[in-house]
Amino acid sequence: MDIGTIIALMAIVIGGLGTIALENGFKLKNTDVSDLSSVEVKKLISLTLDVCAEREGVKSPKFQITDLSKHAKLQNEHVLGMYLCQTKMIFIDVERFIYRGDNIGNMVSTIVHEFQHYVDDLNGSNETNTVLDLLELRADNAEEKYLKKTIRRLHKIIEGQPNILSLT
Repeated sequence: MDIGTIIALMAIVIGGLGTIALENGFKLKNTDVSDLSSVEVKKLISLTLDVCAEREGVKSPKFQITDLSKHAKLQNEHVLGMYLCQTKMIFIDVERFIYRGDNIGNMVSTIVHEFQHYVDDLNGSNETNTVLDLLELRADNAEEKYLKKTIRRLHKIIEGQPNILSLT
């Protein structure tokens, strides 16, 4: 995946207040996930899921921030996000994003990917009845197709409500 596509949503934490400033819609300054407070991270994940749900006309899924290291498929691989059809919940490993030095764009990209698994499940396709490679391909395609649109929508929301990702 192209780094320009992945690094689409970035922000500047201004004045220590945690206000997210966006530049030119989806072309933003690089902000590491570690630069956000836990409250801001939760708000960003929730807002991203709401934007995705609005796009698909479905209810926003529940999410949980958790350690996903036990779900690694290979020794040197680590799962950043995961959707479980049994719980209809998305799990995000924020600490892993921080450890890797990832930016907000990478996290949004993962959320968009996991959201597609949620949509597939709502439409009757999940890992119990569909080839996993097909589900991953659909999620990868959705990530590529919708990432910039999601970021543009996030920008409009945050621009209209500048304190939406501010520390309280």
